[in-house]
Amino acid sequence: MVEIILAMLLFLTLYIFSEDISHFFDGMEDTTDVKPVQSLFWFLAVIFHLLGHWLIALTTYMIVAGIIYLIERRER
Repeated sequence: MVEIILAMLLFLTLYIFSEDISHFFDGMEDTTDVKPVQSLFWFLAVIFHLLGHWLIALTTYMIVAGIIYLIERRER
């Protein structure tokens, strides 16, 4: 149960700071010339931009919390 609460706090934190993190990765994409690293920074910027929308953040939290719940239930 503690893991679900920690996941909720993590997703709330990501939701709050997602715009700043997205802009950070956007800026990092322009600082390097290595294509795989640029692709990684672009991907992370897109992911954090999507987490800025409350519906997507809530949906991903529900999926992660469900997986955590099922793993805990299987271990009993």
